[in-house]
Amino acid sequence: MTPRVARLNVAADPDEALRQALDLHRRRSFDAAERLYRSVLYAAPEHPDALHWLGVVMCATGRQEQGRALIERSIALVPSFPGFHNNYGNALLASGAFADAERAYRRCLDLDAKQPAVWCNLGICLRKACRPVEAVHAFEQALSVDVGDADGYRSLVDILEAAGKFQEVASAYEEALATLPSYEPAFEQLARGCTTGPAGSRTRRVSTGAGLLPTRRTRCRATCWPPAPARRYRRAPPTTWCG
Repeated sequence: MTPRVARLNVAADPDEALRQALDLHRRRSFDAAERLYRSVLYAAPEHPDALHWLGVVMCATGRQEQGRALIERSIALVPSFPGFHNNYGNALLASGAFADAERAYRRCLDLDAKQPAVWCNLGICLRKACRPVEAVHAFEQALSVDVGDADGYRSLVDILEAAGKFQEVASAYEEALATLPSYEPAFEQLARGCTTGPAGSRTRRVSTGAGLLPTRRTRCRATCWPPAPARRYRRAPPTTWCG
């Protein structure tokens, strides 16, 4: 069911139209959001936010090349806004352009290094590019910015498990539980003194020598500022959009 949109004079109040479009975007009503973004651009062709988020919608609906072009236009208009670079990195990462995506994420972090979600996005990119050591560093940077960032712990644990670094996994769970007492995966694993083992359902006890409970493999969604759709964790590492 398509959400109802309040009637408004877009030419007279493009910012209100943009707010409505962003709300629709957050609710994943992409068609309705796109129509409003285009209405804003009809009234203000160089509106950087409308250009940018129309590009994000187009990327989300299978029109990656056109979407990236719009995101590039928005960056040209406002090159100092970090979120635009992060989202450009997400669009590039989705197309498999790992080196270009990394440059976009690093440009975002040059502008604002205190964004744990963007550090996680960079880590996801580096992991996909088969650079696990650098990916671990990026996830650790996310945690250095925000020790309570559950996404950083999820991603760090996941890549350490994949590398077979079980003792480091246990340490990461201990740190997570110290800062996030309600973080269920850490509680479950440390309550049993265990962590996931090397392959599939094979598991290994870190400290007590007993059998292990496999962890639920959840990974960080690459981060976005609003209007990101609701976060969902999947088996393949997704990225987060920023606004």
